[in-house]
Amino acid sequence: MNKIPSRPPVKAITVVSIISNSCQTPIKIKAEGPELEDLVLVDLPGIISNGDGKEEIISMIQKYIKPEQSLILIVTEAKQDEETAQALELAQQFDPDEERSIRVLTK
Repeated sequence: MNKIPSRPPVKAITVVSIISNSCQTPIKIKAEGPELEDLVLVDLPGIISNGDGKEEIISMIQKYIKPEQSLILIVTEAKQDEETAQALELAQQFDPDEERSIRVLTK
């Protein structure tokens, strides 16, 4: 049986978080190391239904999902109707063939 090569420990992890109702600064996690693949995880805020900041949040989400090298992870409640899921609509706008979109259903 082949052994899975072990990875060296991550040399640096940076987490940037701003606590606010809406903010143009997302949470970013970046892992760096000589044996690691280039990857940056960006945790964007959820889309708010109404209130201050809705348009700013949508604009920020669009900025990050527009590049073709971005993978789009859409997290929605399993009981949520697809037609009312605004996150799905945004993903469809930038990835109509769903080649780089992954949907995760939660409870």
